[in-house]
Amino acid sequence: MFDEIFAEAVGVAIAIKGTALTYTASSAGALSLTGIVKPVRGQQEEDGEHANMLAPITREITISKDPAGEFGGVAAPRIDAKFTIGTDDWAIQSIVSESESLTTLLCVQNLPREISKRGYRG
Repeated sequence: MFDEIFAEAVGVAIAIKGTALTYTASSAGALSLTGIVKPVRGQQEEDGEHANMLAPITREITISKDPAGEFGGVAAPRIDAKFTIGTDDWAIQSIVSESESLTTLLCVQNLPREISKRGYRG
């Protein structure tokens, strides 16, 4: 009984808060699905005095484990896979949690950023 209620609640959550994703693994083609995407978090790390830096940015993405379900899913997501949200790629770094029907993954996006010193551009 609990599993049925939980599965229905998950479906409602994905329907309300869901974001279109593309899952791509090296061993398979691209799969379109819908998942719950948490906000971006992370801090910028400066590379000494250089104008460029690498900003490790992470976010959690929760997906269904049922590939045949209404929102698509991946039964066993691979750590070497990635998600694409719009034009941004997010590499799967680790599995945060798993339940019978959902997997939450920690994903990372490393982007070069340009920074400048105070007063450098006027």
